[in-house]
Amino acid sequence: MSHDAPTPHRPAASDAGVFSLASLLGVLWRRRWLVLGATAAGLAAALLYLVVTKPLYQASATVRPGITNYTAAWQPERGWQLKDIVRWYSRGMYGSGVKEKLGLPERSYRPDILADFIPRGVGTQGGDVVTLTTLSPSRQQAGAILETSIALFNEYAEINSVGNSLSLSRKSLQNEIDKLQNDRADIAIKRDLLNLMIDRKRQELEGVAMEQKKLELRIQEFLVEAELRQDKAASLDARIDVMESGLQEMAYYLERMKEKERLQDVGDTLFVEAPLPGAESPWLPDLVQDKTSLAGRLLLSTLEARSSVYEDRLEALDLRSANRVEDLKRRQLLLEESYTLRKKAALLESEIKEMEINRDRALEQELVKIADDVRVFQSRLEVLTPLEQIGTIMVTERPVRPRKLRVLGLLTAAGLLGGLSLAVGWDYLSRHRDEILRNPPARP
Repeated sequence: MSHDAPTPHRPAASDAGVFSLASLLGVLWRRRWLVLGATAAGLAAALLYLVVTKPLYQASATVRPGITNYTAAWQPERGWQLKDIVRWYSRGMYGSGVKEKLGLPERSYRPDILADFIPRGVGTQGGDVVTLTTLSPSRQQAGAILETSIALFNEYAEINSVGNSLSLSRKSLQNEIDKLQNDRADIAIKRDLLNLMIDRKRQELEGVAMEQKKLELRIQEFLVEAELRQDKAASLDARIDVMESGLQEMAYYLERMKEKERLQDVGDTLFVEAPLPGAESPWLPDLVQDKTSLAGRLLLSTLEARSSVYEDRLEALDLRSANRVEDLKRRQLLLEESYTLRKKAALLESEIKEMEINRDRALEQELVKIADDVRVFQSRLEVLTPLEQIGTIMVTERPVRPRKLRVLGLLTAAGLLGGLSLAVGWDYLSRHRDEILRNPPARP
């Protein structure tokens, strides 16, 4: 029986070397269980992979070379290059530090961190940031890995020369902040000194007020003295009036006496010329002499009284004129002193107000400026770092690995392709088994 005869399980073979779609589909149909089995195996492998493999979360961060120094014009300088950062991450120099800080086993493999940036080139603008990405089974751990690696890079960077310049910059900025703090203490001292000066000026102002009260007392004293002089002048006027009244009476009596004396002189002359018979008159000359003497004395008294009245009138006039002159002088002096005291008080009040403005406003503005400068230097100090993190570390809400649909599709497609290949190969092996397994003829 020929081996090529068709059987129920093996149809007649096509012409040798002839391949057709129908024959291929026939092979696949006959070996369909192999194709389905391989496809099912691929799907099972995919499901097993998804069950066994832990889900991974992705964390990403954006960093760039940080400010390590400032110029004399306070322009920032960055001491590191993008390629230096990428090289440090690509060499895995963060590995041991990350494992130690996160408490990972020493023999475990370090977390993979991918550092990438767009290089500058001809026709390419490039970027100035580095993107860091990593995967981890935990969202918290994924973010901690990147955060810890950034801290490790800063620790590493501060050891070399760049770190030395960074340390100098920190010290310089801290010195500036300390100077501003000293200036703030000086402001407090200035405020205390201004308070003392204000108190002193207020005491001087109280002294001016006391001088004004003394001046008011002197004015009252001057008024009393003027009143006394006025009373004295009035008393002189009253005395002059009394004396003038007395002089008028004396003048009246003197006229009467003159008239009587004239009449008496006539009678005496007659009496002397014709004395009484039998009477002697030795007393008549004495009587005439006494009357004459009395009239003379009365006349002298009148003249003296008139002279005294004249002198009192002159004294009253001098007293009034002196009183007016003294009043004018005192008024001028008091006005000058009052003006001086008011001017001194106004000057002291303006000085006190100026000091209070300096204390309450100018010093406050200086404190505000110092606070602003401190914040500026503090912000400059805070941004000094070899590696600057831009924004926050972003961690995906859902796992990004494994990609279920992709795994299912790839492994199922691989099983399908494997099944197709296995079906074609198995069919070919079954058809040509004798030919394939037949021993080759011996060579003569």
